[in-house]
Amino acid sequence: VFSMEVGFKNVLSKLVILTFALLLILNMPTVYFKSLDSNYHLDIFLALVSVVVIIQVLVLATLNKIDLRIPVLVVLIYEILLLSFFMINVHGYKMEFFMTYNFYVPAFFVVNYLLVKLNRTYIVLEYMSKIVTVLAVVSLIFWFLCSIVHVLNFNTSVWIDWGQIKQVRSFHNVHFETQAVTLMGRNIIRNTGIFCEAPMYSFVLVISLFYNLLFNRKKSNITIFILLVTILTTLSTTGILMLLYAFLVMFVYKKQSQKILIVLKNLLMIIVIPVLVVVGIVFLTMKMQTGSYLTRMDDITGLIQYWQLHPFVGNGFNSSISNVQSYLSNRRSNNTGLSSGLFVALAESGISLILMHSCYVILAFVSKNKNNIVFSVLLFLLFIVTLVQYRPMYLYLLTFCYAIFFDKQKENK
Repeated sequence: VFSMEVGFKNVLSKLVILTFALLLILNMPTVYFKSLDSNYHLDIFLALVSVVVIIQVLVLATLNKIDLRIPVLVVLIYEILLLSFFMINVHGYKMEFFMTYNFYVPAFFVVNYLLVKLNRTYIVLEYMSKIVTVLAVVSLIFWFLCSIVHVLNFNTSVWIDWGQIKQVRSFHNVHFETQAVTLMGRNIIRNTGIFCEAPMYSFVLVISLFYNLLFNRKKSNITIFILLVTILTTLSTTGILMLLYAFLVMFVYKKQSQKILIVLKNLLMIIVIPVLVVVGIVFLTMKMQTGSYLTRMDDITGLIQYWQLHPFVGNGFNSSISNVQSYLSNRRSNNTGLSSGLFVALAESGISLILMHSCYVILAFVSKNKNNIVFSVLLFLLFIVTLVQYRPMYLYLLTFCYAIFFDKQKENK
């Protein structure tokens, strides 16, 4: 039998996976992806590299005599159901719908399923984490030097279309200043790195952090520290709350064998949990006074009203931006962007397709694998509060959560 180690240890194969992971990240709403000044064709490159990854994994699976009947059957059933949904729901944006649901979702599921069977379940997440860690270091350096102490000056600017068309400052196109927030009367620049906004940067940082906490057998405290600090500098409510979630998970799931440690853990829980709750409440209270919080609440209220028009099949793929405006507050001015993946998907796809975005959590609990449960709950929480429902990176993670249900390996310690 051909060893899958050969396939993933040669330089070319590593380069393919690295490129794939990088393009998944760049196709999040990064400044490069949303730039009006240059078209980097990141979506086309990702599609092409995805095909290469599929071929690479299929070849390895065939050489290792892996049974392909399960992924083929799953994809076949999925496409039949999706065709029915397509006939009812999709009135426009047919190519975007095709790429999102007809290509990326089944393709990524097949890739993730076969990676599980090849014992390389986490290889893409591993490369993602390495890339994100580099981005975190770069953003910390330039955020501090350019936006905090002003030792370096921004020397270029870029026009982007994100919620509204706006110009953002840049330092040699490797770091961008896209957002500020007012806390306690002070205007503070958020560390957004190469991303259009802090929640999107926080999304990739949190995913990388949890990969290292849950799945990485070669945990690096330095990497975890860098990711943690960078999340804090985004000043993202989502990021802060996910850090609290991470702390609670690590604390509660930590196995203790000695009775004295069990007693100590219980005593600490009595102290730590109230402190975490207080910190969370204080931060949320401050954020509730900001425009971003009010906008988020306005989004959810408007999208729920829009969803109620067609609750089961939704109002049409990619229809929210243009049609939900009448349900939003007039104070929003030119900011037409939305902020909740769950409620946008619910309004556009209804309950029928939202099941795909949620059933993996149930499967994780069925599997009784604690790491899978924690990660699946994390992804669903991020899906609720971040506009990622059609982003390829989210779709990859979504199918990853379904694929790990088929992983019979013992969970990482």
